Amino acid sequence: MQEKGNAMRRLTMPLAGPLWLALMLCWGCGGENGSQGPADAATSGSTTDLGSAGGGVGGKDATGSQSASSPDAAPDPDAAPGDAGSNASDAGGELADAGGAQSQPQQTVCKAPVAATNPGNTCPDQSPAPLEATVVGSGLALPVWVTAPPGENQHIYVLERGMGAGGDGRIVILDRDSGTEVSTFLSLPVASTSSAGSELGLLGLSFHPDYPADPRFFINYTASGDFGTETRISAFEVSAADPFVADADSEVVLLRFDQPQSNHNGGMLAFGPDGCLFVGTGDGGGSGDVGTGHASEGNGQSLDTEHGKILRLDVDAPDGAAPGNLEGAGIAHIWDWGIRNAWRFSFDRETGDLYIGDVGQGEWEEIDVEPAGSGLRNYGWPIMEANHCYNAASCDQAGLTLAVDEYPHGGGDDCVVGGHVYRGSAIPSLGGYYVYGDNGSGRKVRAFVWDGAGRCGDQTLELSDQLTVDGDILSFGEDGLGEIYITTSAGTVYRIEAAP
Repeated sequence: MQEKGNAMRRLTMPLAGPLWLALMLCWGCGGENGSQGPADAATSGSTTDLGSAGGGVGGKDATGSQSASSPDAAPDPDAAPGDAGSNASDAGGELADAGGAQSQPQQTVCKAPVAATNPGNTCPDQSPAPLEATVVGSGLALPVWVTAPPGENQHIYVLERGMGAGGDGRIVILDRDSGTEVSTFLSLPVASTSSAGSELGLLGLSFHPDYPADPRFFINYTASGDFGTETRISAFEVSAADPFVADADSEVVLLRFDQPQSNHNGGMLAFGPDGCLFVGTGDGGGSGDVGTGHASEGNGQSLDTEHGKILRLDVDAPDGAAPGNLEGAGIAHIWDWGIRNAWRFSFDRETGDLYIGDVGQGEWEEIDVEPAGSGLRNYGWPIMEANHCYNAASCDQAGLTLAVDEYPHGGGDDCVVGGHVYRGSAIPSLGGYYVYGDNGSGRKVRAFVWDGAGRCGDQTLELSDQLTVDGDILSFGEDGLGEIYITTSAGTVYRIEAAP
């Protein structure tokens, strides 16, 4: 494995021995999980000094957490912060020397953002047609993401998070229609635990916008490094001999930073309309964005750490600031901040607007919507939890961007799972609706339309009576045709379709 760049920021303070808490499967939902445990995954043979990865959903407060013995449980957000890991101020993106194996220099596609002149969608005059969930894959190990390369309409790529000492995260290719496994696209050791509710692992995948002409794809995963568990954003290339198999020895690390606690790792990757790679990060874990590895004002509000952000990278020049990023910050890659744990964000394929599902602390879940090209926003954490004051001497909302949608905990709701604006062709009445769900309540799927100013009032829908899945919702995803998928803790992948 190579590392791009030449400025290396050391990750200080090794992990503190075997102290760790089992996490629940809500990727940083609600409350928090505690100290980071010992790294239990072997270093990948295809890397030099970098390790492996792992992941979970939100993290919740102790008051609302589920039992760690439940395989469907969400990560516990409120466990006390542990003493393991490095300080956020010392955690850096490590960008290394390109060295050998890149096939050829790539043309930079990342450019300055252009603000939309007419963001949002037209409010519909009727509800979507009844929906159903059709199984397209089963027997998978904690599938946490579904996507497809540009122009690929016959297959879907599914991420298996990876679990257990030495366990591998996998990218599996399935036939879109039959669900038949075509191949293992990539397998690599990940830093994880034996808990199904861990928030460590292989968490994100995005293909270069010019793929396959540019053969690179990018992953977000947690790894066992020299100074504890860390997040890595890495580029790989597809094998020249087989388009359904990646070159496991082609890894180039673009960015790396430490994880003070094991929960709240974010994990989302997506290229924006501007050709830049957007990266979702959590606040570093623990509870309330405080403790070891957290800035005094909270990592969400600190401009000197990668934690609690939407980062934005030029993948061809990752050691510098992408054009249009926040200027004057201690971190060159900041696009948005004030994020607790963005468990899935997405760009509307038609408008370019950015939708962020940010997992709450213990009372509120939120969806943020950002008009295309208009980043540099502070979404408030830990001053605010959704649109409610959380932890501030005064609840001054000046300069903060409030949530477009929020809902309280209760009835099983406790961990938002961000989704997608529907742009497929199979369900015309769903066009323009943002479809998302909740991990804790398992089978609830929601939808609303954002018209550029707010939600379309009574067009906010509850679709749970029409659409049922097994297990808890882990993630949503899209295929090359814009159809939306759901992955669950039962190892099943569903496609949302119109009911007959």
